[in-house]
Amino acid sequence: MNEHWGLIEFPNIGDKGKGFLVPAEAFTGVPFPIARAYWIHHWDRGHPRVGHAHTRIQQIFFCLQGEVECHVRFGDGPATLYRLKKPHEGLWTGPLVWLDMQPQSRDTILLVLASGRHDEGEYIRTWEGYKALFPVVAS
Repeated sequence: MNEHWGLIEFPNIGDKGKGFLVPAEAFTGVPFPIARAYWIHHWDRGHPRVGHAHTRIQQIFFCLQGEVECHVRFGDGPATLYRLKKPHEGLWTGPLVWLDMQPQSRDTILLVLASGRHDEGEYIRTWEGYKALFPVVAS
């Protein structure tokens, strides 16, 4: 984990017979107050969700079913690859982290906890707009 992103492992309570419960609470595992939860379902391989960052919002991504490749980067730093496939492991991203996601299996389900409500004005949706915030970002 660094100051911009990292994996967080949550308690995985239970067993294969009864199932597992994974608690995610604000400030106990989740490093921010949770203002919004959303999920992406029936997401199939070959349909990436590419390229955006947030100016203020922090998020944690959980792959509840399937597998997702996440490429994250901050400013002019190199991209780091994470493979999310354990439902008790979340990828935390802070503000200004550029994110590209690609499902690696059929019917992937991704759950996201966010520190803010949806606000289209705080999204950075183009690489050019992102680069403008960091004068030395490589192309």
